[in-house]
Amino acid sequence: MPKCLKSMPTKHIWTFRPRLRSRAFAWKGSHLACQRLKEAVTEIKKVARVDPVTAGDRIVSLMERIWPAFQDIDTSSGALGGAVNWAQDELLADRDRGSRGPKDAEQVAGTPLEGDPG
Repeated sequence: MPKCLKSMPTKHIWTFRPRLRSRAFAWKGSHLACQRLKEAVTEIKKVARVDPVTAGDRIVSLMERIWPAFQDIDTSSGALGGAVNWAQDELLADRDRGSRGPKDAEQVAGTPLEGDPG
């Protein structure tokens, strides 16, 4: 087998996709929904170490599935909203840090760049 084919990642079978389907949880399902969301984040982060492009695609897929899957849940405790916020922070913060260049990182840190009048 050629060396270039050995280094290609194998196709990952995603377990979160069938679990986060439209109206998958009843109105009392916030605990189960939070658990499924954490499992999805863990699965995506695990794949991201090997294949970041596929993981990025699945982040978008997860974000598209959140509202249809969680729309019937009673979220008066705020637990589900906190879990969704946590998932977005976990998945999107890594993507945001990786997309910045060195100049952007200096601007975010608040240090002026060379030739910057301010």
